[in-house]
Amino acid sequence: MTSLGSNDSVIAGKNAALISSSSSVPVMTTHNNNNTIGQDKLALNHDGDPNPSAHQDLRTPTKYEDIYAFRSYPLNAPLPEMTFGPKAFMLGFKNGTALRDPADQHLGWYAPPTSVLVVKKDMDETVTDKFKAIVQWLLTERKLQVYIEESDRHQHGVAGDPTFRDTLQKLRTIDIGNPRVALRNRLSCEIHFSETNTVEKHVVLNEIVVDRGPSAFITNLEVTCNDRHVTNVEGDGLIIATPTGSTAYSLASGGCMVHPSVPSILFTPICPHALAARPVILPAGVHLKIQTSNSARGPMWISVDGRSRQQLSNDD
Repeated sequence: MTSLGSNDSVIAGKNAALISSSSSVPVMTTHNNNNTIGQDKLALNHDGDPNPSAHQDLRTPTKYEDIYAFRSYPLNAPLPEMTFGPKAFMLGFKNGTALRDPADQHLGWYAPPTSVLVVKKDMDETVTDKFKAIVQWLLTERKLQVYIEESDRHQHGVAGDPTFRDTLQKLRTIDIGNPRVALRNRLSCEIHFSETNTVEKHVVLNEIVVDRGPSAFITNLEVTCNDRHVTNVEGDGLIIATPTGSTAYSLASGGCMVHPSVPSILFTPICPHALAARPVILPAGVHLKIQTSNSARGPMWISVDGRSRQQLSNDD
């Protein structure tokens, strides 16, 4: 057991150095695998003078590294090994323990590029003129070999332009083939306004948020699923999310993450005031209706994908 004075300090570790702030002579003691002090004993009085009979098995470190042997590893994570093939490298990158700002990382080339692929938005004639201007600039100014998609060569705005025919002959085409397509479920939202008797329609990719807005009172929402009353949500609000939006606001409110290929609707209350109000995953084909309860003390606000935020009345 170690007895310390009022001005003594201990540095713990695999090889821990016990140093008295009043004495200039550091001494070393060892810990076993269970982080408990072993057979070595050290007694210090209030003046910081060690008892010679108590530390006869201890040794005085002779090297600077011995005192800080327990800090033999860096605190930062190891830097990643960045490889970009035989033609590129990370510009100005040096190995070290300092963390780099991503804004300071730039990609360099061992040799200037000789070819470039230009991808045009398909079936959109509004970008055709800009597409042709970029291709001509790359050919004439940068002297690069330009590749375009096979489908772009046969579009009317490209193939039908007589001033672009000479340039079109110098281009090489690449056939991407049948790319894989990732389908994402979206929600169809309708907001019915009782005062104007109008309907506002939205297509939602992430989530619909119904909350109490700037009101200091909690909201009380009546939720109906397929024309059947399900529950009343009392709290800060409610999130109706898609699997794509399950990793955003819904996840921060306690909802779970859902794979984008799973057809479903996430029902996530925001700070509910009832233990029974918990996140629920509903089938993708259900019809939900949300309305302010008659006992609510404030109006509800709605936003779609973080936009079109507006206040709704009790009958909306």
